[in-house]
Amino acid sequence: MYTDYFGLTEPPFCLTTDPRFIYWSKTHIKAKSYMDCALLMGDSSVIVTGEIGSGKTTLVDDAVSELDSSVIVAYIHQTRLSEVEFIQSVAVKFGIDAFNSQKVELLDLINKYLTHQYKQGKRVLLIVDEAQNLNQKMLEEVRLLSGLEIHNKKILNIVLVGQPELNDTLDTPEMEQLLQRVRFRFHLTALSEDDIEPYITHRLEVAGLPNQSLFEADAYPIIHRYTGGIPRLINVLCDMALINAYAEELEKVSKDLVKIAIAELRWVPYSERKIHKAQPEYLPDFEIPELPKKPPKLLLTMEGKYVAEYPLDTPRVRLGRKKDNDIIISGLEVSRYHAEIVMQDNQATIKDNGSANGVLVNDESIKEQKLNSGDIITIGSQQFTYKDNE
Repeated sequence: MYTDYFGLTEPPFCLTTDPRFIYWSKTHIKAKSYMDCALLMGDSSVIVTGEIGSGKTTLVDDAVSELDSSVIVAYIHQTRLSEVEFIQSVAVKFGIDAFNSQKVELLDLINKYLTHQYKQGKRVLLIVDEAQNLNQKMLEEVRLLSGLEIHNKKILNIVLVGQPELNDTLDTPEMEQLLQRVRFRFHLTALSEDDIEPYITHRLEVAGLPNQSLFEADAYPIIHRYTGGIPRLINVLCDMALINAYAEELEKVSKDLVKIAIAELRWVPYSERKIHKAQPEYLPDFEIPELPKKPPKLLLTMEGKYVAEYPLDTPRVRLGRKKDNDIIISGLEVSRYHAEIVMQDNQATIKDNGSANGVLVNDESIKEQKLNSGDIITIGSQQFTYKDNE
């Protein structure tokens, strides 16, 4: 896992909701303030919309976590229901056996439950996620539920959370009565390009890497272009880029690495996503870069354990006892200039320079031999494993 490689204590770009990783952009701070105010006053409904992955649920969860124990919170996540099924779902969340009851009886049971909680000094909050799936008839049921009162006080507060399509439904003339009951309505916008670097840096800091970023400056604009500033998409792309950096044994994520991750995900620029959905063939709008190949290397092992690594990054690498060799091997059985490895056309060849005790490749004595990745070279008491740049 790349966490150990980069010195992280945990994955920084998980898709699960974790309040520690919340990045408070100006938009999110404003939405949080409105949400806190609406939930504190508790006298009307709340509507939060935003693109998929923009942080709607995270925002609501954070606000709800700060409510005291006098507030009973119920969540509905499945909204592809009929009107009766929706009311049944609400009743079930309140602990009511709802499956053998008709609509009128269900509403009566819900009303009795809410009245009981009110008399106990409790307030009930119903949060409906994926509310863009609610049709006008179901939203009318929401309006009727939100209108329940005792002594001019609301006994049920409702939060509707949904994608932008929810706004299309709510803005029709038929929804006017519901909208009049809404104190807070906010559309959560995506992060700006200026937010990308602090967002990524914040998540890396929470994951155990303070005061630095693994991403080079030229990577941020392309991350914004292909994610549209949507936090969930940023997480997916950054996670893929870090995996690539780990696989290539690189210390930083460059623009080229991000491009490779984009190509692997088969993404188009965020602004063109809806256009490209209907097209059968994926065509990247940039040339997929090739990362510089790492040079082959020799891995020194002793008793089967890794000891050192020597890159073969010059045309000729000399091995022997003398100090002017590229790789110095001690021992009386090792000649002064025992052997050399020559690189030509990406092919490594090891040559015995007339040493007294010879060179073994895979336990066979050689004078000159081309090397394949994984070959074991023995010189004196030292063993090296050859690894090419695959």
